[in-house]
Amino acid sequence: LLYSRPPARSSSLAMVARAHGLRCVVALPDDAASEKVATLKALGAEVHAMRPVSITHPEHFVNVARRKAKAVDGVFCDQFEN
Repeated sequence: LLYSRPPARSSSLAMVARAHGLRCVVALPDDAASEKVATLKALGAEVHAMRPVSITHPEHFVNVARRKAKAVDGVFCDQFEN
């Protein structure tokens, strides 16, 4: 599962992924609270903190997560397009 939103929903996905033996990768802005990042890691998520850039930029955290999901034949959990 790959997700690219702020950590609140990410923690739920990390818990579900862990319970089902799946890998959870979360891409988020690097200004996310350190406590939330620590929680995601404690739940077993692989966290990629990205510098904030425009959504049109290829290195925006949403675009990075989408590419990573496609590269590994994973599931990109997109709350706006799913």
